[in-house]
Amino acid sequence: MKKVSKLEQSIIVVFTAYPFSPQNARQIGAKIGIKDKSSRQIIYQNLISLAKKGVLSRTEDDRFCLNAAALPSIAPEKLFSGVVNVRGRRIFVSRDDTGEEVLIRQRHTLNACHQDKVKIFVFPVRRHGEQEGEIIEVIKRARTTFTGTINKIKGEYLLFCNSPNVPFKIHIAKKNLSTATEKHKVLVEIVSWGDSFSLPQGRVINDLGPEGTNEAEMLSILTSNNFPLTFGKESLTEIRSLLEERDRNGI
Repeated sequence: MKKVSKLEQSIIVVFTAYPFSPQNARQIGAKIGIKDKSSRQIIYQNLISLAKKGVLSRTEDDRFCLNAAALPSIAPEKLFSGVVNVRGRRIFVSRDDTGEEVLIRQRHTLNACHQDKVKIFVFPVRRHGEQEGEIIEVIKRARTTFTGTINKIKGEYLLFCNSPNVPFKIHIAKKNLSTATEKHKVLVEIVSWGDSFSLPQGRVINDLGPEGTNEAEMLSILTSNNFPLTFGKESLTEIRSLLEERDRNGI
């Protein structure tokens, strides 16, 4: 990182506590005890300087946040790698070094999934609070295809995944539906992961059929568990038998 002034260093300290929340000169000034207008202008000039040095990123509405690429040189002690663990509606990352679990709020997940290998930035621990952090990089995705049911909501097609360990919906553009339509079970491949503020984009690579039919449900179970769709007749017969038994028992 290029040399920074004492004021710039004070500004960086503020951003390491609120790393990816965009802030303007007035907000930064309030946090370091500067409130008069002329001093805020000096802060603004320093924010621009830090953006030019690659420490901060500047938003379209003239606010600033930490540039994730600068974190290794700014706050290496706050960066850790780990594995995502989704439990119900709560998402954690188990740190590789200690095994400690760090809570990740939905807005900080970078659309990571269960068992993804990630890099996180840990926040200062709030009083009586859990250790929280934000995923800043997905190192390796555990999977890139997902099975679920297509639903049409306000004119948009969304995949509701079978697995409870997928903490997001997947948007599918109409051109990427293939032969599928609403209420079909499908296998979808991700074409763009988006970010913490936008849904992943996918395309249908296999239309499994209408939801509720034995064939579609059978294939859905297979693809959800990463089994191939090319099984021998005996295996398919056995799976159909299990599905029919499930229906008879009302499971």
